Amino acid sequence: MLSDRNSGIILLIALILMFVRIPFVLFDGNYIAALMEKAKMGKPVDEKTGHAKIRAKEFVCPECGYTEEKEEYESKLVANIKYTCPKCKKDGEIQIPYKRKKVDGVDALVFNCKACNEKILITKKMKDPKAKGSSVEDDE
Repeated sequence: MLSDRNSGIILLIALILMFVRIPFVLFDGNYIAALMEKAKMGKPVDEKTGHAKIRAKEFVCPECGYTEEKEEYESKLVANIKYTCPKCKKDGEIQIPYKRKKVDGVDALVFNCKACNEKILITKKMKDPKAKGSSVEDDE
């Protein structure tokens, strides 16, 4: 076993490595990782304006500079959803691929309730699905 002096030195080294944001392994094989917030991938930023380049074909990590093609990156995205079923009123959580599907003319994330198997839609801008065979009429 380590003495109190040695364990104090190891703790000091661990704190320094955490400050520098370097993950490391202690002698007994346990991992200690720095409490660091991960940078999120995003579109590249224009140096002159500071705004994201919205038509870029790749995503870039702002911290390390790693680049990934748009199609490859978007295929890895996952939606973590906490929901309350509108039919059975039970709460649930689900993880689905972040792929929008056309449902009744509206883009939506589609999944089923785990309790009652009801089809639930998460639509863009909370649009209502279009009814089949009806036309849009303005109320006057």
